[in-house]
Amino acid sequence: MEQKRSSFSLPDVLQLGIALVMLLAFFGLPWLTFSGADGSVSYSGLSLLTEIPRGAPRYEVTSLFLILLGGVINLFAAVWALLRPSARWITPILGAFGGVMAIFHFTAFFSQNSAFENLSGIIGIGLWLAVAASALALLQVFLRRTGSSVLAEAFSASPNARYAYFFIAPAVVVMLILVFYPLLNGILLSFTDATQMNTTRVIGQRVIAATYTFYPSVFDNYTAVLTTPQYNFWSIFGQTVLWTSLNIIPHILIGLLLAMLLNRKIRGRAIYRVLLILPWAVPSYISAFVWRFLYNGDFGFFNNLLSSIGWAEVPWLSDPAWAMFAVVAANTWLAIPFNMVTMLGGLQSIPAELYEAAVVDGANDWQKFTSITLPLLRPVIMTVTLLGVIWTFNSFNIIFLVSEGGPFRSTEILSTWAWRLGFGQAPQYGIAAAFSVIILIVLLVFSLTYMRVLNRPARAVGA
Repeated sequence: MEQKRSSFSLPDVLQLGIALVMLLAFFGLPWLTFSGADGSVSYSGLSLLTEIPRGAPRYEVTSLFLILLGGVINLFAAVWALLRPSARWITPILGAFGGVMAIFHFTAFFSQNSAFENLSGIIGIGLWLAVAASALALLQVFLRRTGSSVLAEAFSASPNARYAYFFIAPAVVVMLILVFYPLLNGILLSFTDATQMNTTRVIGQRVIAATYTFYPSVFDNYTAVLTTPQYNFWSIFGQTVLWTSLNIIPHILIGLLLAMLLNRKIRGRAIYRVLLILPWAVPSYISAFVWRFLYNGDFGFFNNLLSSIGWAEVPWLSDPAWAMFAVVAANTWLAIPFNMVTMLGGLQSIPAELYEAAVVDGANDWQKFTSITLPLLRPVIMTVTLLGVIWTFNSFNIIFLVSEGGPFRSTEILSTWAWRLGFGQAPQYGIAAAFSVIILIVLLVFSLTYMRVLNRPARAVGA
């Protein structure tokens, strides 16, 4: 029998030491010297987390925060390596990612900051110490840990597993560049006073450099968003919750009903599937324009139809209640195909023998539905509901293109309102970024709570 390997291998302990040195260097050393009205003041990484000096160089502060993130990732990977030695390739990759981020921003920071031309003092020693720590963290990828090397394991694996690394790598790189890096910069932007007037502007051949700075307190924008009446956060948040609730219920119910109908052996089932999935294939912005045309008060299809049968016309987009109904109907039409196809796949994965056994036991259709279909379809319904809440909460096209948030902001939601603050009249980029971060936090909290609550009974049953 193979002897169990120790969790505290030398490479793991080395990586933990590297990560701790990097964080201590960041927190303790005076990275930023800023000359203000009260004279020259030096700021360490720890002091910058509690107070950012008004007018501090934006690029330097941004780089320092990203250096901190790289160090935290390294520390997380090192602790995980000690606690979970079975994670043979995840922890080195996390450490490498944090190390690359730290090295890149250390280099950019010190190449832009003329105050650090002489690197022979304590700051220079701290710089090279942290850079060396990051480089050693990168070497962790090549170190043997828990009896295997990451690269050796990857290239000695089966051909299919080996190809998986190559196919996943481009997607990971694209996600890092186009998603995670902009996300981090958006979060940092929410700590600034950025507006249209103090960001980089091009007038003819003249480029006006950005002058916006970080607020002394990183939560100034968030406090303003949550407490200032002109930003209407709480009223728009309530409308967003209402909009999401009104959408999710018909999405799930109608999607499940259509999936159950298509799961039966009926004539023309393939044709029905194609027709019902068609709304999902059409680009959402085209569908939004079509629905707006249908709702037109003067020559729209719906009002013309009502007039032809002698009924009163409906103010689809000029009455707050009807406008909310109109955008919910349009979004439901777009969302049902995804829910239907997903649940249809779940229904087809349920063994037919279970239904045959239920028939033998004398169960009727309702009993089969409640005792077999719903319990076995529960994971699919949970996933569809979670994705639906996230997509609907962030939905932009339908609201913006069909009702434009009106009338009187009655259909405005957080995503469209954040866009108006960031790209409407007198754009406030810092405030809009704070709105976006709050949306992210709300969805993260909901997702974690939702999964924990709904998974609790499943864990209790399997225990």
